[in-house]
Amino acid sequence: MISTLVVVTDRNWTDAFNREFGRRLPEYMLYDESAPDPCIVTGAIKNFYFNGEDVGVNNVDQFSKLIDDRFVHVNAKMISEYSKLTNVYSYNFTKYRDGCERNSSDHNN
Repeated sequence: MISTLVVVTDRNWTDAFNREFGRRLPEYMLYDESAPDPCIVTGAIKNFYFNGEDVGVNNVDQFSKLIDDRFVHVNAKMISEYSKLTNVYSYNFTKYRDGCERNSSDHNN
């Protein structure tokens, strides 16, 4: 979120990004060559995430969600492709041990 905030609050970056939104978003989100029609995808993204508004400080959270969703989509696609070739394992880390290191004799946690 911090890096997203820095980028979106940089007025020069947002002005340039919004001025060429139709070209920059597909490149930034890596669908410029994979989408059948990047213009349709770009319009749908702008409407879904930003309610048709320009990217800026008023919708930093939405920009961050867009980045997160893209990351999840890429990982899901990669897992799907690799699973055709080999077993793919997924780990769900649900327990965080703040400041503790696991002792090799600690088998209960």
